[in-house]
Amino acid sequence: RIKVVHKINGGLSDARNAGMEVVVGEYVCFFDSDDWIEKDTLKTAYDALKTSGMDIAVWGFVKDFVDHNENVENTSYVTAGNYICKKEKKCNPILLQEESLAMIGYAWNKLYKVSVISKNNFRFEKGTSLVEDILFNKKVLSVANGFCFIEGAYTHYMQRNRETLGAKFYSDYYELKLRACKAREELLSNYGASDKEIEKAISRDYFSAIKSSIRMACKSSDLSKVERRSYIEKLCKSEQVQETLRHTCVRGKD
Repeated sequence: RIKVVHKINGGLSDARNAGMEVVVGEYVCFFDSDDWIEKDTLKTAYDALKTSGMDIAVWGFVKDFVDHNENVENTSYVTAGNYICKKEKKCNPILLQEESLAMIGYAWNKLYKVSVISKNNFRFEKGTSLVEDILFNKKVLSVANGFCFIEGAYTHYMQRNRETLGAKFYSDYYELKLRACKAREELLSNYGASDKEIEKAISRDYFSAIKSSIRMACKSSDLSKVERRSYIEKLCKSEQVQETLRHTCVRGKD
């Protein structure tokens, strides 16, 4: 029942795609090697799909913040209730909530019906970092008959302190984050959200993209102080950033 695939390291997306080539079951899931799941996760997700008739099940997760000895120091939960999202004229308001949008963005907290992926020949975008999950989910969820959220947190998403290692600098980080924002916009549109609802829900994403891009540059050990300043100045002068800031209330935000 276990298949081991030996291949040249091609990154996360390439590994998942290789797994998809040997899938024989009715359902498929993707787990990251440094996370772990509760023992009843797949049974719960399978039962939810059978009951709802949907193509994809989505569950919440626990962020476990651990020290260098893997001892959990703090936890936070990202969950939603039990509800079904279908492609209807009116979007389910729960789908527009911050927690729901966060849960949609990952591949490791879902059980997918294989037929939805295989008949459309969907694969993860090889060579793309950081946002490959939401780009894949946008395609799959957009053609699925719908998906169901499961109440509870079943995946333990491990958070490790990488300050001492130095953060890797991605020159296209902000552009990648924008692709993720656009993917969420398209997904919400496909599930009946109005332009006003999308703008309100996604504005947080755009502002977060700006913040995290600046934070990434500041923490990166790959850049000099002059290079960091140059990157941030260029970013803040971009038309997209200026447009986002004009429509975002930044009072009280870090």
